[in-house]
Amino acid sequence: AIRDGLMHAWRLGYRNITCETDCMEAVDAINIYDMRELSLHAHKDKLLQIQNILRKNWRVKIVHIPREWKTVADCLAHEGANGLTKEFITPPPLAL
Repeated sequence: AIRDGLMHAWRLGYRNITCETDCMEAVDAINIYDMRELSLHAHKDKLLQIQNILRKNWRVKIVHIPREWKTVADCLAHEGANGLTKEFITPPPLAL
């Protein structure tokens, strides 16, 4: 998901982004630069792809956020998965 999100942001022309994830393991793994350690990682191919994307001419900050901070985003994503397409001026009641 991180790789796809980064590529989407790049294609849209964003050049200064912050990528937030609730997976601390992903943040730690993306920051592995020791090739010996990386070569032993179960997801080394995806990690190498992400690292190559990060080398593009842009600024990307990948940060860990606690899962409980994502409540509103998760709620809206769930609604979108159910076919809801709507613009909100204020958060919908289900997100409050």
